[in-house]
Amino acid sequence: GARSPLAGVFSALWVALFAVAGASLISHIPIPAMAASILLICWGLVDRRGIRALFRVSRAEFFVMALTCLATLLLELQTAIYAGVLASLFFYLKRTSQPRVQQWREGDEDVLRVGGSIFFGASHYLQTRLQRTEGLRVVIDAQQINFIDYSGVEMLHQEARRLGRQGRLLILRNARPQVIEELNKLEGPQNCPILFED
Repeated sequence: GARSPLAGVFSALWVALFAVAGASLISHIPIPAMAASILLICWGLVDRRGIRALFRVSRAEFFVMALTCLATLLLELQTAIYAGVLASLFFYLKRTSQPRVQQWREGDEDVLRVGGSIFFGASHYLQTRLQRTEGLRVVIDAQQINFIDYSGVEMLHQEARRLGRQGRLLILRNARPQVIEELNKLEGPQNCPILFED
């Protein structure tokens, strides 16, 4: 029942001492009794309040935890860990593939405020949102965009060219320097079809 940091140290010392001095005694303990002791110890390690809180807060993370626990019981440990990591990655990509986009109209401008990175998983979603705009000036408020990868750069260039053929403009407002730098790399600053505003 001890909870101080030294409790773990003393517990480890007692286990080490018993493993060295009492190893021969362990062979006399019946296996069912040893299994029951191990299960009792494991049950004490389960954070039941944390599991209930996880279920209330995030069903996706609860599912990942439940899948990993089930896989640990049914599969090899390494495979179970891979299953948990892959499930976690799936939910992460699902969540980030649809960044938060707020959209409104200001005169002849359609403004889209994008919250999150523009990467291969989110490019198609953002492209669909851009294709639904009708204003002469399509403005992306890029203040919250921290990162953009090649597929995001290529998609914005394609959309800027498509809008340009219609006599419309694609403008990035409040973009971070690293985002502007990535967008200028594809065709050079002089040929970049996207306009930038502060």
